[in-house]
Amino acid sequence: MNRLNKDQIQKIVLSTILLVGSVVAYIVLVFQPLKAKIIRTTGQIAATEKAIKTADGQIRKTAALEPEATKASELLAHLQEVVPEGAPIAWFPLKMSSYFSRHDISDVVTRQGPIETIGDAGGEKFQDQGWSVEIPKAGFIPLGMAVAGLENEEPLLEIISFEISRSDRDPEFQVVKLGISHTLPK
Repeated sequence: MNRLNKDQIQKIVLSTILLVGSVVAYIVLVFQPLKAKIIRTTGQIAATEKAIKTADGQIRKTAALEPEATKASELLAHLQEVVPEGAPIAWFPLKMSSYFSRHDISDVVTRQGPIETIGDAGGEKFQDQGWSVEIPKAGFIPLGMAVAGLENEEPLLEIISFEISRSDRDPEFQVVKLGISHTLPK
């Protein structure tokens, strides 16, 4: 067997040290940063997947709201068609007088009450206009028919108070006071 001389042993030791140094350098300079990047990327993927799930949920909610939004838009357009132009004080008292006159009730006095704005800041705002309608002389049956049909004929109107008393002048007639809330697009 050949013995290795000193020079050859130094070359083998140096080659081994160089090989071990290369492996250590590979691990330190390439593998650890790569491992750290894999960990970061895995975290980013998890965050992106969570964002995708949230976005999918939002898309489903939006898709579910689309038919309702269409209905709401149609309703708002219908309301704007039904409500006459101008200030309510100009047309509402006439509307009440003509409605009650169709039911053989005359001398209707309509007074404007408080206005309350309703709706959220992001949506279309509406206002509730309060009214007081006084009927000094009304027969029982025509009054009942008129009051029963009022909210059905006027879907934006709600009777919020109803006061009836006998007439001091004509016992067969009643004196009526109605508190009405009328919702209008603003």
